[in-house]
Amino acid sequence: MSWKKLSSKIIYKNKWFYVSEDQTLNSQNKPTTYSTFTITDDIVYVAAVDQDKKVHLVEQYRYPIQENSWELVAGHTDNDEPVEAAKRELLEEAGIEAANYTKLGRYYIDKGLSGSGYTLYLATELSKVTDELDQEDGIIQTKKFTEDEINTMVANNTLKDAHTIAALYVVFEHLRKGEDNE
Repeated sequence: MSWKKLSSKIIYKNKWFYVSEDQTLNSQNKPTTYSTFTITDDIVYVAAVDQDKKVHLVEQYRYPIQENSWELVAGHTDNDEPVEAAKRELLEEAGIEAANYTKLGRYYIDKGLSGSGYTLYLATELSKVTDELDQEDGIIQTKKFTEDEINTMVANNTLKDAHTIAALYVVFEHLRKGEDNE
């Protein structure tokens, strides 16, 4: 049985997301309050993979955790088509353009708190076009990593971003299947 929404009100809103408080009847038909957050526009994640199967990650300062974080390129679509946003974000955050973009899937950010999600793209046939990175977003550097290096970073807790880790799993599985088909 699904839940029934009786009413909803936005209790906080900014340009990136809003928080709603819903009065609902849960699956046992009992009244409950359920709070959710919704991202105001879609998000894209971009795995830029070079001809040597190395993945470009960006090191970015993240204010909420007060530390630097290695991550895939990611950002809001700003109401652009997702693939166009992926191209823009890859250029802004990593200074890279790609000849090919492959949509690998759509994933939820946190199904228990939000219906918002992101689209994951694999970007290949890369060209470095600028060394200028998006300083406003706290981008410090970009660097290429092998799958083994990334696995080590996850194991030693150097790579901590859950969405990047999950997305990289999808990317590496996609690359393995692609190699099997050749």
